[in-house]
Amino acid sequence: MDSRKYEKAKKALAYFDPVTKEFLMNSVEAVCIFFIQYAENSNLNSLSEPEVISEQKLCENNEEFDAWWDEEFGEFQMGDDLSFNASQILYQLDNPSYESELKEYLSNQE
Repeated sequence: MDSRKYEKAKKALAYFDPVTKEFLMNSVEAVCIFFIQYAENSNLNSLSEPEVISEQKLCENNEEFDAWWDEEFGEFQMGDDLSFNASQILYQLDNPSYESELKEYLSNQE
């Protein structure tokens, strides 16, 4: 964002109370971080390196866990026509947590 647009956005935020302003800025930041990390991970998944392929297969081979996770946490709507399953978000943004939750899920299934 260039400085003029940033200043314009900053002026627009002056009309909101401090709590709402903080909420809006944090929400915008979180969505931006999500999209940046999603784009970075999408680019990584298009590479044909063995580690990336095995990580991709990890997610594909756990459809039962993904379905359960999505049922628990639902789908996240962003805008009118963009949505992501909770399992996609967890897998793309925090793979170690995805693996940890998957291991816990599998241990509870036994």
